[in-house]
Amino acid sequence: MPFANMVCWYAKRLIQKKFHAVRVLAGNRPAFDELAREPNASMLIMNHCSWWDPMLMFALRHLYFKNRTNITPMDRTQLERFQFLRKCGLFGIDPDRTESLTQMTEYVQKRISELPRLMISLTPQGRFVDVRNEVRPRPGASAILARNPDMRVWRISCEYGFWQDQRPEIFLSVAEIAPPEKRSTASWQRQLGEVMECNQRLLADAVKSRDPNLFESILGDRGNKINPLYDLWLKARGKNPGIEMKHRIAPVNPRR
Repeated sequence: MPFANMVCWYAKRLIQKKFHAVRVLAGNRPAFDELAREPNASMLIMNHCSWWDPMLMFALRHLYFKNRTNITPMDRTQLERFQFLRKCGLFGIDPDRTESLTQMTEYVQKRISELPRLMISLTPQGRFVDVRNEVRPRPGASAILARNPDMRVWRISCEYGFWQDQRPEIFLSVAEIAPPEKRSTASWQRQLGEVMECNQRLLADAVKSRDPNLFESILGDRGNKINPLYDLWLKARGKNPGIEMKHRIAPVNPRR
C-alpha cells in the first residue's frame, strides 16, 4: 500500500506539471466522495482515449480513494514491461483470448471475498478510442456486475483538450450508473454502452462551450501563463500575465 500511494502521489504531481487544470462538471464532484464512502465492493469505469488515462486514475485514487484497495486489469504483455504496477493492484489479462473473461471474473470474485470494500477500476473499451467514436465496451465489466447484483458502479467520462492556456486540460464528468431492470451480462452491456455514450456527448458539449462556470477545478487552474520571464515582466509593469477568456456569441443567421 505505501508503494501504491507513492505512485498515485507521483501521478498527481505529473498531471499538475503537464496539464493546466483538471476540471469536473459542476455538481459532479460529490460522486467521488460517495464512491469513497461506499462500504461494499464497487466499480469505477472510464472511457479510454489517451495514454494519460491510467495516470489520471492514479491521481484520482490519491485525491479521493486512499482508503480503498483498488485492482485494475491490464494487458499482460504491457504489464510485463511495467511489473512494478502489480504493487499498485494491476493484474494481467490476455484480452484477445476467449478464456480471459472467465479468468478475470474469477480473479475479481476471489479478491472481493478477501477484501469486501474492494474497488475495481477499468476501461471497458479495452483499447484507445477517440472520444468522437461510438462507445463499444467489452463484456468484462458487465460480467463482473452480473455476478455481483448488489455492486454499485460509477462512470467517468473523460476528454482532453486545450482552452486558453498553453498546456492542455482534462475535463471530467462522473456519476453513478443505475442498474438495468434485468441484471444480466447482456443487459449490463447495453446499459454501460448507452450511458457512457450519452454522457460522453454531454461532456463534449460542455467542453465546446469553453465556459469555466460549467466546471469545478479539482487540480491546477492557477491562472493562464505565457512564459515565466514574459509573465514576470508583465507583472513588473502592473499588467495581468494571464490570457483573458473572451466570449463572442455569433448570430444564428448572420446577415451579409
